[in-house]
Amino acid sequence: MGDALAVEALLKRRAKLAKQVQGLQSAIFHIDACLALLRYKPDARVERRFANGELIALVGEAVRAGNHTPTAIVRYTTAASGLDPNDRKLAARLMFSMKDCLKRRNANGA
Repeated sequence: MGDALAVEALLKRRAKLAKQVQGLQSAIFHIDACLALLRYKPDARVERRFANGELIALVGEAVRAGNHTPTAIVRYTTAASGLDPNDRKLAARLMFSMKDCLKRRNANGA
């Protein structure tokens, strides 16, 4: 009985945190859109798109959410990270990185 209560409490906390993360990602997306309207273009060589381990975690989330095609996984990762889903250059780079992440996940038995 105690385990069930603990699991329920953890699931509620997880849902609350996920909602906060989604709100933050939405805010970042809107700020990026405003920067784009102001024609701000960051130096692509300096800007890092994902933190260490973030992309492989997003790829895992995408697969668990039912996205099994490479295009669907890229769409999911761009939406989840607040990046521009219409950026073809970014999508191509993510496709390459995503395939590597899938290989590593499969090798680790995930």
